[in-house]
Amino acid sequence: MKWIELKDGDLVNLETITAIRYYEKECAVYFFSSGKYASEKFETPELAKARMREIKAMLDYAPTSCN
Repeated sequence: MKWIELKDGDLVNLETITAIRYYEKECAVYFFSSGKYASEKFETPELAKARMREIKAMLDYAPTSCN
């Protein structure tokens, strides 16, 4: 399993997450799973974007095309 510790100390199992979203207005990253969600808020958009990069690296994310 791939777990990540959020800023508040909560743990999230990345293998059960169905969506991860970055919201620039809120400087936040949200994790969604089966009608539930967790979030992390950051002081700057750059910090939130850095967290998204970290998560993508943990998941070995490779962009794909819908074409």
